Parts: sequence; C-alpha cells; structure tokens
Amino acid sequence: MILPNATLFPRTMLPLYIFEPRYRRMLVRTLEGDRLFAVAMKRFDCSRELPSRVAGLGMVRVAVRNDDGTYHIVLQGLSRIELGKAVSYRPFRRHRFELIVPESEETPGLRSLMQRIVGLVKIRLQQGSEVSVEILKGLACESASDFESPESTESIEEALVKMAGIADPEQLVDLIACTLLTIPRERQTMLEVVGIEARLNALVGFLSAEVARNA
Repeated sequence: MILPNATLFPRTMLPLYIFEPRYRRMLVRTLEGDRLFAVAMKRFDCSRELPSRVAGLGMVRVAVRNDDGTYHIVLQGLSRIELGKAVSYRPFRRHRFELIVPESEETPGLRSLMQRIVGLVKIRLQQGSEVSVEILKGLACESASDFESPESTESIEEALVKMAGIADPEQLVDLIACTLLTIPRERQTMLEVVGIEARLNALVGFLSAEVARNA
C-alpha cells in the first residue's frame, strides 16, 4: 500500500481506513492468507504514485468491516523491508522484497545519545506536545505486558527515566520517531537509516529541529 504521509515502524501500531477498491481487495486477500502487507510512503521526488525504497511490513491485528464495504484496521509493524522489482500492478501493486536486518552491536556512544534523546523528548513535552501521558508511558515500556499492567502509576518524570534505561535502542528510536516526528520526510528518513548509531544521531537532529520550531 502506498500512502502519502504514513510510516509503519517495527513494533508500532498504525490505524488505517481502507476505502479504495484496490486496497479493499488487497485486504480481503490478506485476511484470507497470512494477514501481512507492506506500507510504503509515496516518493517525494516523483509526481507518479511510486513507493519509497524502504517500507514497513505489518500484520493486521484488527479488521472491522463497515456496512459500506470499507474497513477500519490496525496494522502492527514487524520489520523494515527493501522493495525490489514489482511483480504485478493489478488489482493492487505487489513487489519482491528483502527483510532489513538491524545492526545490534552497541557502541560506547549509544547510551549518551539515548540520554540526549530523552532530554529532547522532555523539552518537547514541556513545549506542549499533543503526545499523551499514556503514549509516553508506552514508550517507556519494554513489553506489551508492562504497558497493559493496571498497576502502572508512573509519572511523566518516572516514565522518562525508565525510557532512558530501555535496553533496546532500536525500540526507543523507532517509537519516538513514530510518535514525535511530525514531518513525513523525516519519518521516512528514520525508516531508511539502518545503522542504529546513525539513526540515533538523525533522531537527535530531527528532535532538535522540532524543539526549535516550537520554541
């Protein structure tokens, strides 16, 4: 699926309204199979409807069919993928693809970058970001069970501290990019950068720009 502004990051949820006939047919076939499809942002350098090179592969977790044949769905991001050659165009576009395997090696500079990012998140929240406390707490959770715990009574400050201690930088960078970056081109850049240290540095730059715009 090619969309103008949507980005699907791993381990994030993307609600979608499926109304175009081609995508309704795609969804029906998807639900009959493995429930997987990709979301690609439309390329910025072309007026034609062409997908960006890197997309997000997701699984349909919830699908509700409306009376008019449209659907409301929730897509869970699973992995970055690199799109290859298109193998068909009708009734909907299909591509060969390869999974993009993240680099897991941690360097000495990662923790300081993560601390800097958490500091920028705090400033952005103080500026009046529309991100809710519950979303912030979700960013701080390392598992769905943590987030769903009814005993979670963390303050924003506690959630920020916990966020800084997340063991997986991949989780931190993708969730914050998905939640706090408002410019589609920046989110697409974050999806395309594979190296985790380079991605953290890019996020620092983009968050700094968000803070400056809202100062």
